[in-house]
Amino acid sequence: MKKKLSALLLTAALVCVSAVPAFADNFTPSVTQKEAPKVVATKTADGTEVGAIIYDKDGNKVEGIPMDQIKVVPISSSEASDELKKANDEIKNAASLKDICPEVETTLAGITSDVKVEDLVVSDLFDVILPEEAQKKLEEDGNTITLKFDLGAKQGELLMSMVNCDGTKWEMVDQKGINTNSDGTVDVTFDKFCPVAFIKDSAAVAVNPNGPASPQTSDINMTVVAAVAAMILAGACAAFVMTGKNRKAGF
Repeated sequence: MKKKLSALLLTAALVCVSAVPAFADNFTPSVTQKEAPKVVATKTADGTEVGAIIYDKDGNKVEGIPMDQIKVVPISSSEASDELKKANDEIKNAASLKDICPEVETTLAGITSDVKVEDLVVSDLFDVILPEEAQKKLEEDGNTITLKFDLGAKQGELLMSMVNCDGTKWEMVDQKGINTNSDGTVDVTFDKFCPVAFIKDSAAVAVNPNGPASPQTSDINMTVVAAVAAMILAGACAAFVMTGKNRKAGF
């Protein structure tokens, strides 16, 4: 009896554990559940470590902004602005990204012919908040700002970005200003800051088109693993109790 029960518990555990990847793959990496993309420190020409650098139209450094003065607010945050929430609604309600940003089709065609606009998905949506003085300098004619994001990106992998600054019109970020590094970080140069979206090929993020905002895959994996562990523990306890009872009964 004890051997049969142990075998049954082991079989159930193996079935549940083997089902974890398939279960997790059915979930879409959800913009509304994600944390903000992490900004990675970079160094200016004189070796100073900063979180972002503002350049003038000639490529000269105007100002380096310390890491602790840069705040990235994702749509998942309780601090998300009304503008960011509106941008999120527009993305969710669009049948295709070209419906809200026609430029995306031209930009995509300049990168690859293997991916269609309909295959694109927004992987991140967030605001970047700068100190007031830095924001004013960025707004000066011809100035740009460059940040390094830790996106775990692969070189050659499709990555685009768009911004929505007036609340009605989305604009593509110049693709020349998006550079993926060998360590998975990505340098992105903006000429304005407002709601920012990163765009990827849906094939790279295992999208479930019928799924609503969902927990992250890693969270799901841990939840299932915890559930399996609890089940095994409960089964082991039950087996122990049953064995004890059988011994008292003389079996």
